[in-house]
Amino acid sequence: MSGTVAGTQQIRLDIGHALFGARVEFGDPLFLTISPSTRHSGFAARVSRYRYLDPAVLHNTDPRFVGGRWHERNRPQIVPDGDDMILEMPDYDVRRALMAKDPWAAMQNFAHCVKFLLPRLLGCNMCPYCPHCTDSAMPSCRNSFGHSMTPTGGTMGMCVAFGGSVEYQMNDSPHLHANAYLATMYQYLSLVEVAQLMQDNLVQFADVVKWREWTCCEDYHDLAALEAALPSLEKCWANHNKDDAADSLCYLPAYLWDAKATSLWRASGACTDVEEIIAIHEDAKKFKQAYLEDADFVFSRVHHHWHALNAKTKEREPLRACRSKKGTGCKHKFPMTKRLNLVPKVICKGNCRKHDLRVSGRRNDLGTILGRRREVWKSGTNRAFAVVFRSNTHTAPNYRVPLLAATHDTKCKADCLEKYSAKKVIAAAQRAQRNTTGYYTGYIHKIQRVGKFALRQAARGLKSLSQSIAHRSHPQQFHHVANRIFGALVKLF
Repeated sequence: MSGTVAGTQQIRLDIGHALFGARVEFGDPLFLTISPSTRHSGFAARVSRYRYLDPAVLHNTDPRFVGGRWHERNRPQIVPDGDDMILEMPDYDVRRALMAKDPWAAMQNFAHCVKFLLPRLLGCNMCPYCPHCTDSAMPSCRNSFGHSMTPTGGTMGMCVAFGGSVEYQMNDSPHLHANAYLATMYQYLSLVEVAQLMQDNLVQFADVVKWREWTCCEDYHDLAALEAALPSLEKCWANHNKDDAADSLCYLPAYLWDAKATSLWRASGACTDVEEIIAIHEDAKKFKQAYLEDADFVFSRVHHHWHALNAKTKEREPLRACRSKKGTGCKHKFPMTKRLNLVPKVICKGNCRKHDLRVSGRRNDLGTILGRRREVWKSGTNRAFAVVFRSNTHTAPNYRVPLLAATHDTKCKADCLEKYSAKKVIAAAQRAQRNTTGYYTGYIHKIQRVGKFALRQAARGLKSLSQSIAHRSHPQQFHHVANRIFGALVKLF
């Protein structure tokens, strides 16, 4: 019975079985994470609801809510102002209080990101009832081949399917870990067959590198602008991005939804007017520039990994949440000083130590592509994910490249192609790819320590309770303790 109840241990085992079956059916996936923010989300504030005659609303004396009925169905408002639009947005403290008072709005925002935004970015059909729509009389989101991908694909190519699980950290908002099964040459081919395609010039190494850097961008478009803004960005980070400039994380910018230029592929036919074509190309350049600048803005706010500066030692120390369990360093390997790189390269035995990577062990980096990186604190993700979600996201492509003359690092001094058999190196890279994919998939459905945080909070409450009821009789003490325990269990389950 517990296998049908969301959040139980048994259902995570079922998720693991489903993800393993998906790997057999759809091939090796791409691992991704999205963490929608509720404090910087206009949609979450929009779906927050209360009754007009609710005493909590009528008699609310909180100065943050006086004069603003943010619980109404048409708030925040979008007000026309000539050719522009004015977006009404509550302050940071108000948005935070709204989510604390209405957690259902936070869950609605998360569901909107997972069931509406993510499928459209990946290029999949998905409805609010997925995947149960396939078991009912309503029209299914699947096509005739049993897939849900759209003909035009998504931001990373054709996506056959995706699946994952929801995870919570302490009392924070939920986030999603998922596998996206892309239609690539890695879907059903081994690295030996991929190597043959490259040797026959059917696949170019430059195209693989370009796709990898598009899928997981680890660099800024305008690095000079970022470096100039770092002191002010650190103050904003320490203040939870409460400044007015960060309010633009709450909604999509105008260049995405206010497209006024004519398209070359309009419904009435192909555009043939020369002046109109020139104007369209100029508009495309402006859109690209605005897109890259907006992506850099989101990167600097939510994808720039920060370590607090120790006032005594003048050194940066990782926060408690990102501290490694085996030492005092960062478990995410920041700052990535040794991974600064201008020319993308394939990791081999001759260059792995230079970049603090390894090519031995179950989950090694043999055959992975080290992309362009000029900033040690940048966390990699897809630009489209950053622009649309405007919160913390992450992509981790795990596809390997076989070591060949066309793919081997030209600056490698180890003569990997001569010292080691190409067959053995390719087999080792294939094994590392499968092991790492298995680790990512296992991480998605890992068994959670259910109630650990809640039990710790309950234990702390019982300690304070023992002091407050010490003067009462034994029956009264028993009554109070029993009620407190039952109350904690209700919150837990």
